[in-house]
Amino acid sequence: MSSPNKSFHNFKDAYCAYYGCNEGSFVRNLFFRSMLPTRRPLGWVTWIINRELFSLDIDLIEQMGRISSGREATAIMGEVDALKRVERSFWRGVIGLRSNSRRLNNIWKRIEFSIERPELAPEQKSPRISSAAFAPEDSSALAVRRLRQAHTDIVNGQPLEKVLAGLRVGRESFLKQLEEHSSNNPGFVWLRDRLMREERIRQLEEDNANLSRTVSALAVEVQSLRGTPVNRTLA
Repeated sequence: MSSPNKSFHNFKDAYCAYYGCNEGSFVRNLFFRSMLPTRRPLGWVTWIINRELFSLDIDLIEQMGRISSGREATAIMGEVDALKRVERSFWRGVIGLRSNSRRLNNIWKRIEFSIERPELAPEQKSPRISSAAFAPEDSSALAVRRLRQAHTDIVNGQPLEKVLAGLRVGRESFLKQLEEHSSNNPGFVWLRDRLMREERIRQLEEDNANLSRTVSALAVEVQSLRGTPVNRTLA
């Protein structure tokens, strides 16, 4: 561990200089440093067996590596906290195999002094911190992570309505989000197509039921007309 005496362009460069790691190991190094120490042994084993379990953290840490301001750091910590509130998986939500925002913030505080501050235009706003609720218009990395979590839940058998209730979003908005983020996420395309097929089947079944009721009503009317005696007094 060293105290860098020069400025760096982003968090990743400053972190690697401070902790003496190379860029290739940045993500793994920061992830386990930000994990609670009591969780690390199991975390290491899980990393070797199923690294995909940590895809949410990996995305966040890669994003954090590019930041260079306190505003961006605050936004990242907000996303970590929001993820914690919506996390539902056993390993991440119950066991706690994930990044810890307090530890990440402490790491940032140690080395932020060595990062060059970007000169922001007066009208430039700080990054928006996402809320725990799923916002249909949210195009942030957090929205993608929530969609991934929803994808996992649905694949694992959770009812769609329960997943949507947890996200506090309607089916139409959910499909819109899947469509917007489908270009780099093949799983979203599959889920979108599956939901669209289910919706089409539902509509067809509803139309078929309505048609059956109409046919039944017409059949009753025909039978009623056929069973009506002819009024011969008019002849």
